[in-house]
Amino acid sequence: MTSEQQDTWIVSTWFLCVRAILASKIASREESVLLALIVTAQAAVETGYGQHRNGGRNSLWNMKGGSATSGTRRVTKEYRDGVGYIHEVAIFRDYETIDDAAVDAASWWLRRMTRAKMRDARASAIVAAFGPKYATEPAYVSMLTSMLQRVYHVVISQSNSQ
Repeated sequence: MTSEQQDTWIVSTWFLCVRAILASKIASREESVLLALIVTAQAAVETGYGQHRNGGRNSLWNMKGGSATSGTRRVTKEYRDGVGYIHEVAIFRDYETIDDAAVDAASWWLRRMTRAKMRDARASAIVAAFGPKYATEPAYVSMLTSMLQRVYHVVISQSNSQ
């Protein structure tokens, strides 16, 4: 996937997320725009710009926590302190629509971030939500922070060019 294709994916995913989050009314307009930036960055990291969708049905976020009867079971590669990478079966959440998945991902962030930290929308906010490490990848916070910066710049440059 070229850089231009990645940018196109970022913009279209961001618009999808903004629309879904605004329609859900879980947050103010300003917060919805910021949440959309964060969940777009997370979707890009989780799926390689939509190329590898390994989680539940209609999800770009690979959110775990489906029930034993309603989620998608997959073998995942997880990082565990003191052990390194291991393979285990996880249940990922399934959704009726991708909009439902976007709202769930945004709600996850909203529950973990104070509104002040969300407005910050930088590394400190991400670290506050995840902690310094994340189970599946020790460098996840760093990867997500870098992607958030890229998503922000792509979305801003796109909106400035229109």
